[in-house]
Amino acid sequence: MKWVIRKEITLLDSLKEKFPSSSNNERKRWIREGRLKVQGKKASLPSDLLAEGDTLELLPKTKRLHTPVKIVFQDPHLVVIDKPEGMLSVKTPYDRGKSAHEHLKELHKGTNVLPVHRLDRETSGLLVFALTREAAEGLKEQFAAHTTKREYNALVEGRVKQDEGTWDFPLKEGKNFFMHIARPGQEGLRAVTHFKVLRRTKRHTLLELQLETGKKNQIRVHASHVGHPVDGDKKYGAEGNATGRLALHARSLGFIHPITQKEQLFHSPTPKRFTDVN
Repeated sequence: MKWVIRKEITLLDSLKEKFPSSSNNERKRWIREGRLKVQGKKASLPSDLLAEGDTLELLPKTKRLHTPVKIVFQDPHLVVIDKPEGMLSVKTPYDRGKSAHEHLKELHKGTNVLPVHRLDRETSGLLVFALTREAAEGLKEQFAAHTTKREYNALVEGRVKQDEGTWDFPLKEGKNFFMHIARPGQEGLRAVTHFKVLRRTKRHTLLELQLETGKKNQIRVHASHVGHPVDGDKKYGAEGNATGRLALHARSLGFIHPITQKEQLFHSPTPKRFTDVN
């Protein structure tokens, strides 16, 4: 449906006039879903100002494709997903199976889907992709500056004695992409992980972890170094697998929206398999 704007007006007010029986939440959802175009370009914000003579178009609702990727939030600039374990964030030439990136490209045909950060294949949880170059640059700057909020849950082997604390050990990548703690004299990358004990069992500890930095395999290497490898993490020394998976989950993700400048904070529940272990 197309119509011509007759006076200067905001996008949301124009929708109110055109669709008086629709709710405000519904009109805002149309904008978030990218269904509004002004002069052939996607509208971004309810407060966008339209000029007299502008053409406004409401696109039909698109049918959702079946996908194992759960969409937590999306607007014309970015999409936040809850990635299942066992799925790559971004495919490499050596891997089979669809990555989260590929699933999103199918859902957003004709739109750039740009990776901003990654989770390990075996790690589940929250992941953000940009849908515009501007959003990608803004998000990458925040990740590089470590101003994003990234919290994880991990079930680790053994009983962690301290109720809370910080692991501050530099990391270095060795052969076969294996990360390890940098030895004295080696030039490593600073890596800082804050932890808090949520629950202890006879053989395991459930932790809440916050990344101050975000290096490759950071939590897995730090946990292994202090003698409490993540359950199921054979690569870094775990002896057992009580959960049937790598017991690491990205539970919270927060950042400043690179376009609207509003604070964004998303949560994903701790997997039941982590809390069911006795």
